[in-house]
Amino acid sequence: MSWFRLDDSAYDHPKVAGLSDGAFRLWITAGLYCSKYLTDGIVTTATLRLFQAKPKHCDELWTVGLWERVPEGGYRFHDWSDYQWTREQVTERRRKAAEKKARQRGHTNRDPQTGRYA
Repeated sequence: MSWFRLDDSAYDHPKVAGLSDGAFRLWITAGLYCSKYLTDGIVTTATLRLFQAKPKHCDELWTVGLWERVPEGGYRFHDWSDYQWTREQVTERRRKAAEKKARQRGHTNRDPQTGRYA
């Protein structure tokens, strides 16, 4: 499980305080999605269609600087890796947790092809 980390004072940050309810909801939903699927803050046009996002809400997030447009289409959360864990960091944390659990269970032989412990 990964987390979308949100500061407890985010609600009154100047970039957030003036958002419409729809844009705020899209920002939160997209953040949760990016964290769950380890997209490193990339919100693709396909993801926006999945959310049935309104272009005006996307523009709102871009205008206040919460999102940046990406050349491939869609958006990227501004400064994602400064505030959220990256795919690489989450993957490494999960790997270390699996190794720790394997050691706790007395398993030491890791299958190099599957990555599972015997």
